[in-house]
Amino acid sequence: MNSTEHQVSARVTSAGWILALVGLMSLLASLFNSPLRPFLTLLAVTAFTPFFTALGLSASASGVKHVEVTVEPSDAVVPEGSEIHVNVRVRSPLLRVGRVSRALLVADPGADVTLHEVKLLSDDYTELSFRVTGRLGKHSLGPLLLRLAVLGGVTVLETSLSVATQVRVAPTSLRVVAHLAPPGARYAGTTPAGVSGAGTEFLMIREYFPGDDTRRIDWKAFARTGKLAIKLFEKESSQGVILGVAIHDGFFRGRPSAFEVLARELASLASSLIKAGLWVRLAVSTEYGVIIGEKASSPSTISNVFQVLASVEWPKEPSHAVTANRVLGWLIREVLRSTRATPSVVVMTVLDVVDESDLVMLSLLKRWIRAQGHEFIVIATPPPVLRIAGGDADISNIGEARKAVTQTLQLSRAYSVNVFITHSLNEILRRVATAALRV
Repeated sequence: MNSTEHQVSARVTSAGWILALVGLMSLLASLFNSPLRPFLTLLAVTAFTPFFTALGLSASASGVKHVEVTVEPSDAVVPEGSEIHVNVRVRSPLLRVGRVSRALLVADPGADVTLHEVKLLSDDYTELSFRVTGRLGKHSLGPLLLRLAVLGGVTVLETSLSVATQVRVAPTSLRVVAHLAPPGARYAGTTPAGVSGAGTEFLMIREYFPGDDTRRIDWKAFARTGKLAIKLFEKESSQGVILGVAIHDGFFRGRPSAFEVLARELASLASSLIKAGLWVRLAVSTEYGVIIGEKASSPSTISNVFQVLASVEWPKEPSHAVTANRVLGWLIREVLRSTRATPSVVVMTVLDVVDESDLVMLSLLKRWIRAQGHEFIVIATPPPVLRIAGGDADISNIGEARKAVTQTLQLSRAYSVNVFITHSLNEILRRVATAALRV
């Protein structure tokens, strides 16, 4: 439970204004000598009650400095397409003066939030349950806007509470493409990533067979079941792929957004690379920071990639900034250093090439990576191209895609950087497999 600052305002509704008009007419009528003067005066005073109430509520509410708020769950991770209930419990003296007529939990464009239920737990304790359905990525929810109906609705009290919670949505469906490696590739497409052998990553427990190494017998499993079993570990390939992805706010426009299309492709790409015998490490730069995932080397660790994609935050108000591209070179260097990989790594950058500075960065990065003995691939993914791939092939997207592709090709030729413009998973895998043969 926490206390939060809030803003409160009280106003008179249209019904209150009508009542005030009746009161004004009654007041004018009472000025004349009439046997109904006492009644008209009382009616006039009653009719102006909403105004007096609004003034009183504004004055009293300003004295309430803190409101206790509890949010459950505070940070949820759900698969794509799931619905989650977010419960907000509010405790405040303000809840005594009226009933909740409207509640709005502010969210970004990628999350649909609807009020499901309002429970009055006590005179000043109310629980609001919201249904949240989010698109792929991370969604920040809050603040909470409340409207209280007072005097039957002729006066309303509106307050804004600084509630903050998050919902992360991970990808679910994957398209795994296998056997795309050229003949002779040692790892790319011929050997599964999770194979039994000597290693440090636990793979599974299976029944003991004569001839198995007795040093790997799991005696705890034997004590539980009475049957001999052995532990198997993964033998990790020395070859892998570091994926560095830059996502600016332009990726979040449209429905489906370019980010959703790209995230699903990245999830499928990672799964296919792991199936082909390569480990994968995903790092993403956005306008709000960087996200670096752990290495994924088997189907049991693919969640390391999913967690990164689910942590990419949707902007509430997308900007035109492209700072995500500016830090991509630094991010790739840091990930490569921390991975401590031998010269058998394919480094792939995925970004929307915006201007010349992006090509300068890629040119310098390419030189540095090649000097370390690694291969380097640049995949350009203009948001309009991704939106078309996702099914939004309207005339504006087609025009924007053509312009973006033309600009990217012109810049790549000027700076001698080979940039592949594609959203095709098969094409990307083919280029990774080709690059893996050279390292």
